[in-house]
Amino acid sequence: MLFVVLFLLLVSGAHQEVFSRNLKKVCLAKPRLFEQPRFCKDGLLSFHKKQDTSQDIPKTPTKIIEITIEIAESEQARNQGLMYRHTLESRAGMLFMFPDEALRLFYMKNTIIPLDIIFVNRKKEIVSMQKNATPYSLKILPSEKPAHYAVEVNAGFCEEHGIAVGDTISFKRV
Repeated sequence: MLFVVLFLLLVSGAHQEVFSRNLKKVCLAKPRLFEQPRFCKDGLLSFHKKQDTSQDIPKTPTKIIEITIEIAESEQARNQGLMYRHTLESRAGMLFMFPDEALRLFYMKNTIIPLDIIFVNRKKEIVSMQKNATPYSLKILPSEKPAHYAVEVNAGFCEEHGIAVGDTISFKRV
């Protein structure tokens, strides 16, 4: 009997370890019918106001707002993006990381919630935005300039927080 109990404890502990290692796979998996993907908190991202360069005195960037982000850096994660999600917290979003800086094309196929898409260059400066993207639309939403990153947040987020082209971002993994 003791052997059976020890065996079960060992197996359940091993299962937890395997589950922890595969958690990201769970976040990326296509959901079952009527199920949405889980939000995986990978980091924090801050938006900062554009620096005033009219004076020679360097200033600390003024933080506008900080959000929790899920990071999409693999091709699979970037292709899935926020598709199949029914909700997104008001202070949450997805950071897309690309291997190079180039013109980017997004669309809203299988994306249920309206989004603002913010395109960011290698220097982490916002170069263009697509606001209030329509759910399920196959319309191409391009960056107007080359982008190394893209950030997706709820539609209206940029307007609500005064985020504009020229502002910057910073992010860290948690």
